[in-house]
Amino acid sequence: MQPPGFAAPGCEDWVCLLKKALYGLKQAGCQWYACITDAFLRLGYTRCETEHCVFVRWSGSKFTAIVVAVDDLTIVVNSVILMEDAKRELELVFKITDLGEVHWLLGIEITRNRSTRTISLSQTAYIDAITSHFNLDNARTVSMPMDPGITLSIAQCPNTLPEVNEMKNVPYKAAIGSLMYAALGTHPDIAFSVSLLGQFMHNPGRTHWEAAKRMLRYLKGSRNLKLTFGSTSEGIIVYLDVDLTSQEHRHSISGFACLINGGAVSWSSKKQSVIALSTTEAEYISATNTTKEICWIRALLAEVIRPLAAPTILYNDNQLAIALTKDNQFHARTKHIDICFHFIHEAMERGVLTLVYCPTDNMVADVLTEALPHVKIMKLSRMLGLGSGYCHLQITLDSNAHHFLHLFQLNFVELFLNNECIDLYSC
Repeated sequence: MQPPGFAAPGCEDWVCLLKKALYGLKQAGCQWYACITDAFLRLGYTRCETEHCVFVRWSGSKFTAIVVAVDDLTIVVNSVILMEDAKRELELVFKITDLGEVHWLLGIEITRNRSTRTISLSQTAYIDAITSHFNLDNARTVSMPMDPGITLSIAQCPNTLPEVNEMKNVPYKAAIGSLMYAALGTHPDIAFSVSLLGQFMHNPGRTHWEAAKRMLRYLKGSRNLKLTFGSTSEGIIVYLDVDLTSQEHRHSISGFACLINGGAVSWSSKKQSVIALSTTEAEYISATNTTKEICWIRALLAEVIRPLAAPTILYNDNQLAIALTKDNQFHARTKHIDICFHFIHEAMERGVLTLVYCPTDNMVADVLTEALPHVKIMKLSRMLGLGSGYCHLQITLDSNAHHFLHLFQLNFVELFLNNECIDLYSC
């Protein structure tokens, strides 16, 4: 149709033939991507088939990669000379603004420690902005994104006219959307809570709104946490966990976290598409879905850097599920499982991954499947790569001081909520 207010006199029912994409039109994004892809291909780059926003060029040992986010480009090279060459080439095709070394990208702050060879991501400014937007600047921080003792259900949704009117102007959807960007960016520790609260967006109740504000207060207290990569050289490690019975909808909650060199690069917390009949079956189904993510990450790294020779380690805390994945035989109790969930057998035979048992206490993905107490959240968050904001306080107690220990935990643990961790030792 013609633009509103600019219809040609006498031709109001005519339509326009678009000769050039305009900013804001539905076709604009597609046309821009086609334009920038054509430019990179002419410059000798190869588009990754596993991630179409990544363009790679190898010339001997010279490596250049460009990651595209609409009109924001991030250039990765292995020498300063290649960086200057890449920018000069882009200037011949597009009008660009050189912002120098990357420090901010899509609202995420990026810091590098060259002495320790680590890269950290944080959303401190974003968290400050959303807490201020929802008038929680002076709110007291909490140590857990969700109280493990509180059950959220549909029964708490408004069902009377006064209750509906009370929640009419509450910005619940905006709060969940704001929290979701933090959960997707640098805070996997709130992924489960956001996923759970998102189930009530159609008709949230007062209890749900208080839970959302609690999560904002938790983020306010953990605003200085950074997701750090490079603290280890372990390569790809994946953790998988399932919670079977905590939800009223009866669908198991699957959670996985993929870590590369000590930092989480991919994580998920979501309901399974089918209702599992046992914990083993739920873990088996989740292992298959996690295998898909492992295959994608390995394929992406193979395109960008080099193929991985060693299989990826997938940690699971259910030994029966591990035995079932290794035994590709017919079982009477598993004959009802859809054939698509047996994909993990093929992946293991091809050497893509290997399943390894992990004790529940060290299962990182546990934070993605249920609400946990403060001490365990802090422990698992550190294992996910969330750190640099922790202050460790070690206290050694005499064997007769257990009464003091109990009082300390009850009365003073709240003093150490702002990204601080307490390690208590008894001797």
